Amino acid sequence: MPGPVSIAPPCDCTSPIDVGAIVAAFASDNDDATVGLSPTTTLGGTVSLPCGRYAVATIQGASVTLQINGRVALLVTGDLAVTRSLQIQLAAAAELDLFVRGNVSIGGSLAIGEAGHAARTRLYVGGSTVALSATAAPLAANVYAPNAVLQLASNLEMWGALFAKSMQFSGDLTLHYDTSVLQVSQSSGCDVAGGSCTSCGDCGGAAPACTAGTCVPCTTSADCCAPLACAADGRCVLAAQ
Repeated sequence: MPGPVSIAPPCDCTSPIDVGAIVAAFASDNDDATVGLSPTTTLGGTVSLPCGRYAVATIQGASVTLQINGRVALLVTGDLAVTRSLQIQLAAAAELDLFVRGNVSIGGSLAIGEAGHAARTRLYVGGSTVALSATAAPLAANVYAPNAVLQLASNLEMWGALFAKSMQFSGDLTLHYDTSVLQVSQSSGCDVAGGSCTSCGDCGGAAPACTAGTCVPCTTSADCCAPLACAADGRCVLAAQ
């Protein structure tokens, strides 16, 4: 017999994570200098990031590709606004925590993460709007937007988890909940000089290159995760455009 059903909240909805405070905390405590970024940078085009914490002003442009080569936290003071294509590509064992203090707007095409490894991509939004008018192939991430209206302009198939204040659909939403996010490693940080590694994505900071299984300073640009280049001080930085 049909009737009302009571479902307990899956988590504490009264004390949401303060995404804006997290972004502000790392505006001056980050690894930007190691790759030639700064908290005033507008990130666009194709960017490759090794393990580390990076703070930028906005992510903006027609097409943006983020190549994540290690354990990365990327903190955005303003908005994420992409009009044509957003791709987030994770190397083997790489992880991304993307914090956006403002709003998110993505049009065109969207490819984030891997369907079988949704727990490795986490998106935290502090703003009031997450607008997706993109065709996703796939969207594999855990999205946390406690203050936002999620707006879908088309059908969306998603792997991971979704937490939002409210939702507005113009199409169908199919969500494959991935419980593996509950077992995400609680370890943090990047390997320092002398630490073990299997690729440059495992290293960062002053020891960004992986040579013979050890994190060391780079000596040539071939030691760096593409498209980073080796600087005179042994760090891998974004090459001058």
